[in-house]
Amino acid sequence: MFAWHRLEVDAPIERVLEVIRAGPAACIPDLIEDASGRLLCSISVNFGGRLERQAQVGIGELASGDGWLTLPVSWRAAEADVLFPVFTGELQAADLPEGRTELALVGHYDPPLGPVGELVDRLVLHRVARQALAGFLRRVSERVMSGTASATPAAS
Repeated sequence: MFAWHRLEVDAPIERVLEVIRAGPAACIPDLIEDASGRLLCSISVNFGGRLERQAQVGIGELASGDGWLTLPVSWRAAEADVLFPVFTGELQAADLPEGRTELALVGHYDPPLGPVGELVDRLVLHRVARQALAGFLRRVSERVMSGTASATPAAS
């Protein structure tokens, strides 16, 4: 299923690029590296109550040009992953007028449990997936705006 969320931040593209180039821990909130070397972060939604899961995160190679950048990102539940969607996409940033930047998280997810999961997704869970993307992107934007840039993830 295709999914995306976008927002604007009051920061120039150069600042966004600086934070993202500092490494995954600089731009991905709550990122930790477990004993086996997996990168983990929290993915949460508020949908009739707060649902939060630890997700194993994958980060690809940063690509950037004049006024834009893309960073491949993916996640899957760290535990019981067959019960939760797997997201594959990219974090995108684009220069906007007046020193602002558009951040977007664009990609697709595969609902769990095959055809039954696809039906449930169409009825309800696509809204949960959109909330997860929105929350993740909001937290990334907070990292960009705070300029908090730690070059390595915390160990757990």
